[in-house]
Parts: sequence; C-alpha cells; structure tokens
Amino acid sequence: MAVWEKNSIIFGLGSLIGGLLYFSIVAWQSMVTGALVAPNFGIWISYIVLQLCVSFFGAWLMTKHAKAAGEALPDKGEDERDQLIRMRAEGMQGHIMSGLVFLAMALWFIHGNSAIMFHSLVGALVLSEIARAAWQVFNYNRAY
Repeated sequence: MAVWEKNSIIFGLGSLIGGLLYFSIVAWQSMVTGALVAPNFGIWISYIVLQLCVSFFGAWLMTKHAKAAGEALPDKGEDERDQLIRMRAEGMQGHIMSGLVFLAMALWFIHGNSAIMFHSLVGALVLSEIARAAWQVFNYNRAY
C-alpha cells in the first residue's frame, strides 16, 4: 500500500472519529434537554482537535513504522499519479460539500433554526472529508 494511500485512510479515520464524537455529544445533549441543542464552541473545537490529533499522530506513526520497516518514503512529494488522484478527490469533495451546504441552507429556510444549519454544516464537512479520503483510496487501487 502506498504511503499516500495510507495517509488518506488515516485522514479519513480522523474525520470519522471526530465527526462521531461531535454528533454523539450533540445527540446526547439533545436527548437530555429534549430539543436540538445550540452550537457549542467547546464541542466544535473538540471535534477539530480530535480530528487533527488522530490525523497527525496516525501519519507520524505510519511514517515511523514505514521507516523502521525499510519502506521507501517519497522524498520529493507527490508524483504525477498522486497529484491526479488528489486533484480528482478534491474536486469530488468540492461537489459533495457544495451540495450539502445548499441542503443545509434549505433546511434553515424550512425550519428557521440556526442550530440545524450549524450542525448540518458540520455534517457536510465531515461527510465531504470522508468521501474525499474514500475516493482517494478507491483511485489508488484502480488502474489508470
């Protein structure tokens, strides 16, 4: 498995774990209060910090393990194939993100609740990041 492919898996897992934490806390607080809770800065920051920590430490461990195993690490960055895969995945991520952002705005117009819009935008961010990572991994395992 290529280094960039492993990196995509790690970043996708970071987004998944951070998103699960965020939405589990929001769901738990909403069940306790009986209504959708308003956005909370601390919960939102905890999502970002967890996502970054999982991604950073996962990539660090992967690199450390690859060096110990004697695997070749890219010393000059991405080659043409890696760049093409990354650009395709980022393009697809942009389409998914814009569609989900428009859906979040539509939910706001329907319900008028800003908490729904905020949580929907966080969901759009999480889903588009996971989709980007999955699309990159899919393309690494596909012949061009």
